[in-house]
Amino acid sequence: MTTFSMIGWISCRGTSALLWEFLDGELDAAGTDRVRAHLSACPQCRAREAHGRAYLRRMSAVGGPTEAPPALRRRVLHSLRAHGLRA
Repeated sequence: MTTFSMIGWISCRGTSALLWEFLDGELDAAGTDRVRAHLSACPQCRAREAHGRAYLRRMSAVGGPTEAPPALRRRVLHSLRAHGLRA
């Protein structure tokens, strides 16, 4: 399904690609609005969203560290710099 609103087109594929960023609150306002508009019109994608939210709730309930261990963080940052990227 593809939905169109005043904020633009987005398909199920596009919504799926952005779902985790949407659930984590990482999309900009326009992306968030497009995903919300699609979810309001598409029961299949709403079901995916509900599943994703349930997964995040379960993971939060388990607890544990929310940050990468320092050694992993250093390796990732080193790798990014080695490829000319910045964190």
